[in-house]
Amino acid sequence: MIRAFSVFILLLCNLLQPAYAYIGPGGGLTAIGAIIAVIAVVIVIFFGFLWYPIKRLRKKWQSRRRETDSSDKTS
Repeated sequence: MIRAFSVFILLLCNLLQPAYAYIGPGGGLTAIGAIIAVIAVVIVIFFGFLWYPIKRLRKKWQSRRRETDSSDKTS
């Protein structure tokens, strides 16, 4: 089955001809803008779902540590 599928794909690749296509300046700028937007989305997702919760946990841990340090000093 795998062999038949590979032969089919190879035959299909041999039938394909190159598309001498031209991407104009508008299409190229649109593609570049889309790539930049995807990169920006990945960065925003990182900060939104990973960095801010970690930052809040650090603040909680530091405030608990300060509370225990201040209670030790008053005792």
